[in-house]
Amino acid sequence: MKKAMIALATVFLSLGAWQLLASGGASAVTMQTTIDLTFTEGFCSDTGARCKVVGDQNDPFAFGNRLVFTIPISSGGTNIGYEQGECVYLQKASSSDYCSYDLHLSDGVVSVQGTLPTTSTKNERTGKVPVTGGTRAYLGAYGTLQLIAGTFDYELKLVIP
Repeated sequence: MKKAMIALATVFLSLGAWQLLASGGASAVTMQTTIDLTFTEGFCSDTGARCKVVGDQNDPFAFGNRLVFTIPISSGGTNIGYEQGECVYLQKASSSDYCSYDLHLSDGVVSVQGTLPTTSTKNERTGKVPVTGGTRAYLGAYGTLQLIAGTFDYELKLVIP
């Protein structure tokens, strides 16, 4: 009888341990990484940049025009990659664009999408768009990309699960 009780207890303990391992442990810790990166957006006139206006060529900022681009980005004066995508110009009174583009960095790609202010040398507006995903080191990333008012600088805040 004593041997039967020991065998039965061993079976239950084994099943309990297996279930605990399969579920990730009693208090599974979720590891995540946060990244804050400030970078400067280049211009269509920069070396390596490619930009094309699709729509009214006489008024590149006309409502509904698209800017398709590949533009270098830098941090602290050092090139860290490029952004590639497109922005659609909204009504001029809004001074905004709807953009969908990817930030190509050395260890992966971060995708963003949303409405940002049209940037210009006298732009004092700011805007924030969500990060919609990423690849490689940024797989599953979420967070925000914010235009810093009065600059061509952006602050990327990422959380990577």
